[in-house]
Amino acid sequence: VKSGASVNVNNAAGGSALKVTGGTSSVEQSGRLVSQSTLSPVVDVDNGSLTSFINSGDIIANSAAQVAMEITSGLVGVHFTNAEGANIVGQVNLTTASDHTVDLHKGSTATDVTTAGGNDTFNLVNIEAADTNLFTSLNAGSGTGDTLNLDNSALSLAASGKTITGFE
Repeated sequence: VKSGASVNVNNAAGGSALKVTGGTSSVEQSGRLVSQSTLSPVVDVDNGSLTSFINSGDIIANSAAQVAMEITSGLVGVHFTNAEGANIVGQVNLTTASDHTVDLHKGSTATDVTTAGGNDTFNLVNIEAADTNLFTSLNAGSGTGDTLNLDNSALSLAASGKTITGFE
């Protein structure tokens, strides 16, 4: 699925701006998805088939504490990419117990990115010191073989308020 749609959910009791169902295995999201919902994630993936999600647009939850994207089923890991220029406000929860790959690119922004159990890989790609909003926290969950790679990147956590947890 390739979507460049702009969707606004204006009701706190509203549903998701994008719901991925059926046998969809790949999503490329380049639109602007905004939600005021306090009950549903902005992007809801519960199909058990997704293996790739690329965000090059905006996924904006009601607040940084609300869920921007949630993947709640599946037996295979998801390759999640927040491309250069992409923007996410809210929690990104890859909560299936699989091996996920997360790519955060230079010039992208995100709040908190969390994976569950499994051997997860986080790649920070072409990150520069100016990329101060790349993420607030990265949490690799309870797996035992999680990896953080800096690919042509420099990252300083000192006095930044950013946290990295769950990497063994």
